[in-house]
Amino acid sequence: MFNLKFKAISAAVAPTLLLTVACTKPPVEKADAPATKVEAPAVPREGPVAAPAAEVDTYVPQTDTAATAEFNKAVAAYVEIHKKADGQVPSLKRTGDPKEISSREIALGDAIRALRATARPGDMMTRDIAKDFRRLIKKDYQGRSREDRRIFLDEVPHFRPMVNQRYPSEWPLATFPATLLVVMPKLPDILEYRLLSEALILRDVKANTVADFIFDVY
Repeated sequence: MFNLKFKAISAAVAPTLLLTVACTKPPVEKADAPATKVEAPAVPREGPVAAPAAEVDTYVPQTDTAATAEFNKAVAAYVEIHKKADGQVPSLKRTGDPKEISSREIALGDAIRALRATARPGDMMTRDIAKDFRRLIKKDYQGRSREDRRIFLDEVPHFRPMVNQRYPSEWPLATFPATLLVVMPKLPDILEYRLLSEALILRDVKANTVADFIFDVY
């Protein structure tokens, strides 16, 4: 009889114990959500890819000044004269023949001289742009050491230029400072800046002639 009462009491109490245990079970800590992975946008398969900042050309044309605009206009006018003269000279038949190349170069120079027979110093490098060029070249030159200046002047040609003259074959073409190229107006392919011992010249590359010049640049 006692056993039956104990079993009955145990049966009645058991659900209460289970409920109590369930209620006192420690809560499960919620795990932190995994960090969201941010992926860089995909590079398109087609189209140009932007160059790294270090490879971007840093040259900024000086087209915001009246002097540069006037210079660019004069350069454009010279290009048209060069094109007209080039059309008057027979094309090369043997592009690898030095003698034929030299003969055409001379003929092109003669044709240009005929078309701009009245050209004078300063027609292209006017007073205002010449002032800018002198300031830039003097600053570059004075920033060199005394020894660098001596070496520089020893390497540049020592002849006095004239407009339309043929660049003397006995003088080499000295390398123009890269530090100046990035701050001076960009030229078309047929023209280039060259420094002499006392002057800056604009040289026609294909005709090997002096298109214009200015003195007092150091």
